[in-house]
Amino acid sequence: KKQFAQDYIQEIKNNNNLMDLIKMKHKWNLNKVEEAINLFLTEQNALMTKYSSEHDVFRHLIHWIAANAPKMNVGSDSVKSNGKIIGM
Repeated sequence: KKQFAQDYIQEIKNNNNLMDLIKMKHKWNLNKVEEAINLFLTEQNALMTKYSSEHDVFRHLIHWIAANAPKMNVGSDSVKSNGKIIGM
């Protein structure tokens, strides 16, 4: 039976190897990893994505974070603007 990503939240958060892998690959602390996971779960639930197993969720999460990490401002306390002042 296929399940939604949200149904695997405990398996994701209790998988120390998965959490450590994400922290090491992206040089994030635990809070940043948890924020990224919450964003992943929110997006997958909005898309109503279903998974056959926790393995499928883990694999999708790893690839999703790798694809989205550069554009995620996870855990940032400040907003940085890329805007330029015209005429300067």
